[in-house]
Amino acid sequence: MRAAVCHSEIHLTNNQSVSCNITLDNVRFAHNTFSSGGLVFLKLENGNQNIHLQDVTFINNSPLSGRDVLTGYDQSECIFCSNIVNVFINASNFTSQNARSFDVIASNVSLQIYNSTFCDHKVEGNGGVISVSGADLCKLNVFNSSFVNTSASQGGVFDIECAKATLSFQGNIFTNNTAVDGSGGSFYVDSSGSGLNNSEFGKK
Repeated sequence: MRAAVCHSEIHLTNNQSVSCNITLDNVRFAHNTFSSGGLVFLKLENGNQNIHLQDVTFINNSPLSGRDVLTGYDQSECIFCSNIVNVFINASNFTSQNARSFDVIASNVSLQIYNSTFCDHKVEGNGGVISVSGADLCKLNVFNSSFVNTSASQGGVFDIECAKATLSFQGNIFTNNTAVDGSGGSFYVDSSGSGLNNSEFGKK
């Protein structure tokens, strides 16, 4: 998908109790200009989402507003809103022009990232690469991935805000990531109950 001005390349909304399984395999989003709905917008208010991204590339997509940096939770390339959201990412590459890769809003979130790279994300809001908010439970597993030159007001890479969070990092590289106005150059977690397991960081 290339050189498009769009509200969303993929747009799905439903307020019923339904389940949705979406797989993107060997898909490339390049040089798109997107609005506040992002490039992929999935909103199932009372449902479940299972999202699998395999060998996916997002490169040089930019916001329609033309601002140098973005603020707000709706200015992301991928937006997932539901009761339960499960996201699996493998062997994928994300290079941004001033946008966040993922914004996840759900009661329960499972996010697994393997063998992927994220570069040059820059936002004024929280979470330079990934923002998770409004969640009762968040499980985040990140393995053998790299995060380079990202920045945000808080949480240069990850911003996690939920009641309980379980985080597992291993074999990753974090380089030149910045929280401009707050805490968490690589990640910020606002949770009353959280645990960090299998932590093995590369360069910070």
